[in-house]
Amino acid sequence: MLQLTRLLRGVAAPVVAAALLAACTPRDQGTDLDPDQVDAMAPPPDGACRVITPDDVAQPSNATRTVDCAEPHSAQTYAVGTLPDQFATAAYNDPDLAVFAFQTCTDEFEKFLGADESLAMRTVVSWAWFRPSKQAWTDGARWYRCDVVGGGPQSKEYVDLPP
Repeated sequence: MLQLTRLLRGVAAPVVAAALLAACTPRDQGTDLDPDQVDAMAPPPDGACRVITPDDVAQPSNATRTVDCAEPHSAQTYAVGTLPDQFATAAYNDPDLAVFAFQTCTDEFEKFLGADESLAMRTVVSWAWFRPSKQAWTDGARWYRCDVVGGGPQSKEYVDLPP
């Protein structure tokens, strides 16, 4: 019985530690997180490449580690900016924020592709937008990020974008 108790303690401690670590990890900011981007106040860099998934895109914020654009990547940032003053006191999920992002990211997506609206709608790539984390938003961060991604809403996984 004593050996069983020791064994359980030896197994339980790492399991409890892993559970506590998982509870502290900002799961709503994507996979393969860059600690410097979690709760970032400053807008992320334009042109940065990342390996993100459809599950990452389903989140309002993303702190996925950047990769060299010559390496395999499924997303590239093509527009970054500070939100207009009208969002200075807006709620995190303000519907007008989604309207702003849709208009801004769609216009910039067409420019990035060099396409008109019709051609942009027929491409195999799409776009996603992100805002600061809830904590950064509470602290006053007000930026947006638009990424081109290698797939669409129906994709179970994204394909790599060209370098």
